[in-house]
Amino acid sequence: YFSVDLKSAYSSKIQDYVRTFCFLNLNNPQTPAVLIVLDNMTTARPEFKKYWQVNTLNQPEKTTDGVILKNSALGMSGKVNVRMLLPKPNERQMEILGGEDAYSVFGQKFTPPDVTKPEGKGYRVMFSPRTAQAGDVFLTVMPMTDDAAPELPVTLSEAPGIFVLALADRMVVLSKSGKLIEKSFQVNVASGKDCQLLLAGLTPGAWSIRSQDGKTQFNAKVEAGKNTAFFLVPGGSYTVQPEAISGAPEFQVAQDFMPVLNK
Repeated sequence: YFSVDLKSAYSSKIQDYVRTFCFLNLNNPQTPAVLIVLDNMTTARPEFKKYWQVNTLNQPEKTTDGVILKNSALGMSGKVNVRMLLPKPNERQMEILGGEDAYSVFGQKFTPPDVTKPEGKGYRVMFSPRTAQAGDVFLTVMPMTDDAAPELPVTLSEAPGIFVLALADRMVVLSKSGKLIEKSFQVNVASGKDCQLLLAGLTPGAWSIRSQDGKTQFNAKVEAGKNTAFFLVPGGSYTVQPEAISGAPEFQVAQDFMPVLNK
């Protein structure tokens, strides 16, 4: 996980821009990993249009949520399902640019260094909000799978100051603004097997989690520069707060809990 202020990389047209990035190792052969990208951008004037872009070598396949990017080599194949959760489909527009249009930036054309290579014949996919406004949020989930993998269900819920994403056996909490979370909030975990809960973007210091019935209570120390807390919890309603619970243990996972990344 990381979150970075990118305002200084742009002109004065950008008033504020924070990109938050989270990688999940799902330890699943068919769907081994997921990328979550959250872009929170404010322009100096509403008429300055914003674009979220992804490049690909092969022609992308349109979906309701975005596009599927595919590739194959050496007898292996895979895909990335680019699922844009925000802006919602009716609040955004999408362009797929190929051929010479892929190397034209608002009317100015560029020539690839070597047009004979795959990189010289790629595609650009551009998402943009339909309504002009100063502040926009792009929230995108990108499962990486093999061709035969079923679609990974993803749900998004919101609470004051936070986004909550649920997928596979994971829940991820992100700051809506990209700024560090300083206040208490609620998280509802679906009943069933234990859920891996990642809280990202927390202000450094003591934090804790407590279930509504009081049966689950843990403390966590959030380090500066990491700004995350992790818990393994059963289903239920939880309060997360920036203070320790007296007498509660600090959450620990088994030494072999982290799945091994294949080389």
